[in-house]
Amino acid sequence: MTDIFNEMDARLSVIQRWVVVDTIKKQSVAEHCFNVERIARRIAEDWFGDVDLDLVSQIALHHDDDEAISGDIPGPAKNILSEKYLDSVAGMWYNSPCLERQIVKLADKMEAYWFLTMEAKLGNKYIADYRSEVEYKAMTFASEFSSKVEDHLRVWLTRIDEVRGKTHGWVT
Repeated sequence: MTDIFNEMDARLSVIQRWVVVDTIKKQSVAEHCFNVERIARRIAEDWFGDVDLDLVSQIALHHDDDEAISGDIPGPAKNILSEKYLDSVAGMWYNSPCLERQIVKLADKMEAYWFLTMEAKLGNKYIADYRSEVEYKAMTFASEFSSKVEDHLRVWLTRIDEVRGKTHGWVT
């Protein structure tokens, strides 16, 4: 490999997310980070306006870089490990309180909800509890983050549920 694209970068595209959840569609950490970046940028542009969009993108694209080494770690365990052991740039970026970082945290939760909703559309009967938990965490985080965001998120979650009956992207 080269300094421009190294082994750690390549690993993100083969490390599977949702390892503790039986999913129909497989998702890599790289795919997840890309989706989080797209959602985070839209949140930043549409809901806030005056934020550093380049910083939002960089935080989102690198927020799970640690998983190139560790593999996918379920959320509760990752929170404990991040506080005690994971000392990477991604961890420092992701756990800081600035607005751009908070936007990425919300986008991360929204992407998980979207993925699980699409799994439900595919007929996955095993993810209902995970989906409810992710929705609860997203709403709780949004209400602590900003009442403005909570209102937008509530509308977004409703629209995602309405989309379940339609075909989008890889969902047939």
